Parts: sequence; structure tokens; C-alpha cells
Amino acid sequence: MESTLCKLTLVLPSAGAERVAELMLACEPQINGFTTWQAEGHGESFETANNAERVRGRVARTVFVTILEQSRAAKLVADLRDQAPIAHMIYWVEPVSQFGRMTLDQSPPSE
Repeated sequence: MESTLCKLTLVLPSAGAERVAELMLACEPQINGFTTWQAEGHGESFETANNAERVRGRVARTVFVTILEQSRAAKLVADLRDQAPIAHMIYWVEPVSQFGRMTLDQSPPSE
């Protein structure tokens, strides 16, 4: 049976980033990797924004992205909901048609 890969994106208040990273690093079987970066959210609610964020009109967020099988993504979202519930965390899942890793080939090209 062919596995179906997807991209799971999580966007959450930066204060919860360590909890999410710890949970993702502790997954069994292990996640093959993920990427994080800092972002600014321009959402509909500023109820938890501090004064500086209210003035700027955007709030600090951390973004997590990983590629994994759809069934693993669903389990990870459920685990996050159960073990690291974070208010205002959003997520989405996108299909991935190809996924690979580029490597440097040290051998000279054949002629």
C-alpha cells in the first residue's frame, strides 16, 4: 500500500513553541525532522496580544512545518491536543506530491 505524504503546518503563540518542539522530538516512531521559524500573525483576535502587539496590529508566532504520512499527521495533531493544548494554535494539512533530499555527489560525472 502506498503511503500518502502531507505537509503539516502549525502556527502558535511563541510562548508554546518549546512544548510543541519537545513533544515532536519525543514522538515514536520518530519524526524525520521539522523546521521552525518566527512569524507575525495578522489574525482576527487580539485578546491575548500585549500592548506592543496591539499597536503594531500583529502578534508573535512560531511556525512548525514537517512532512510525514497523513495518518502520522492526524496522530500528531491529536497528541498535541491532548498533551500540549495551546490556545490560539492553528494547523493545516496539505498534500505532498513529491518529497526528497538533495545530496552532493562526490564522484565525478561519468562520460
